[in-house]
Amino acid sequence: MNRKIKILFLLLCVVLLLLTGCDKKEKAFAFDKTKPSVHVMVKGPDSETILDTTVGIDQNCSVFDATKFACRLQKKVIETKGSGSMVYVSGIAGIMEYDYGGQSGWLYCVNNDFATAKTSSGAFLLKDQDKITWYYTKNMGLGVGAKAVEK
Repeated sequence: MNRKIKILFLLLCVVLLLLTGCDKKEKAFAFDKTKPSVHVMVKGPDSETILDTTVGIDQNCSVFDATKFACRLQKKVIETKGSGSMVYVSGIAGIMEYDYGGQSGWLYCVNNDFATAKTSSGAFLLKDQDKITWYYTKNMGLGVGAKAVEK
């Protein structure tokens, strides 16, 4: 009887590991100067720096992959809606979309190009030395130097 319980427990653990995607390889990792990397910065509602770090990237690493890893390294919670190439960042470090009104939320740019914000952060792929900046905007991007971004 005891042996059957152990076997069932082991099978349950294996199933849980398979379901949680333990075999998924991270596309971002701790900075290693010998590997490709990107810089991730997050600016809050009053332009305060919430996060400022560099992370390593693998091929096909998205803005979201790098940001999620940077947040985990810095112990910042990232809130999302959707997944994969359709992920939407709704909150970082407890600051949520709409906290400052109906036109507030998170907007990113890569290498100071706000045109990238028209692409989901889960779909925009990075290159070595890219610079990601997330801004919390109170007015659809106008306060951070972007033209109003359509949602």
